[in-house]
Amino acid sequence: MREGNDLPEPARASKRRPLIVPPLPIALKAALYDAWHQAGISQCRLARDLDVAESEVRRMLNADHATKAATIDRALRWLGKRVTVTISKAA
Repeated sequence: MREGNDLPEPARASKRRPLIVPPLPIALKAALYDAWHQAGISQCRLARDLDVAESEVRRMLNADHATKAATIDRALRWLGKRVTVTISKAA
């Protein structure tokens, strides 16, 4: 995300490669980044359409900056995505 590249496809878990689940805030930001990148629009356009400052969109796409889940959910919905959460037993 920092370099502006596509996110890599997740690898399948195996005995040699355990499943790694990112923290929820990182997973949400990665989903937003991927949806925004796939949409091919500018950060300025996303900000305008969400009626927020461009600096807020930059923070939403920055993994090092905290963003409320509801804010990311709103942006993802505008990009045609829906957030779902699955709760399961810890390994």
